[in-house]
Amino acid sequence: MSEKTYSVSEGRRKFLELVRESSEVFDRFVFTKKGKPEAVMLSYQDYQGLLETLEILEDQSLATEIVSRKKEIESGEVETTEHEEVFGDNG
Repeated sequence: MSEKTYSVSEGRRKFLELVRESSEVFDRFVFTKKGKPEAVMLSYQDYQGLLETLEILEDQSLATEIVSRKKEIESGEVETTEHEEVFGDNG
């Protein structure tokens, strides 16, 4: 996934192409006006992911739980398993 920058006028000319690219390649686009960022285009999937993340962060008890579990993992209190160990080459 990458982020590309276009001027607003260039984005207007390439709009349909950028919509297709954002959904197929999952690129994000930043549109600038006079060199300053003004807007962002991202795939609907990315947008939904951001909304889910915001919901989690707004739930204070869940956010606290996530931070607590992360600290346990980092300190070695919890045994972890690597992705490859669980899924092998199929994941």
